[in-house]
Amino acid sequence: MSRIEYQSSASKKLSPSFSSPPPTAEPSYRRKHAINAQIADLDTEISGYDEDIRQIKALRSLRVNARNELLEELQRTRAISATKGKGKERATQDGIDYTLDGFDWSHELEVQMKKVFGIDGFRLCQRG
Repeated sequence: MSRIEYQSSASKKLSPSFSSPPPTAEPSYRRKHAINAQIADLDTEISGYDEDIRQIKALRSLRVNARNELLEELQRTRAISATKGKGKERATQDGIDYTLDGFDWSHELEVQMKKVFGIDGFRLCQRG
């Protein structure tokens, strides 16, 4: 095999990335420019994602703070409820005293109580 035939067959065996570009391919400076433009586009896109992430983290932080404030308020409410009295004392602190007979529905309730259950009155603390 001659040197020319050997070189010709060797160039056919090489992968396309190692072979010389075909004569109609664009010049290398244009390809480099196109690649640099793609890199710049990707950098811009990545920067946009980084900004989105920063904004989402800021929103998340606000929501976490709001949640923590609500949890603290819930704990304060539970602490206040635990210090309040029980039963009749607690009902008067909440603003409604069910031991009174002056409700709008008291008479109708007593009629239904007699009619349905056949009883004349409630047991202790049953009305509330």
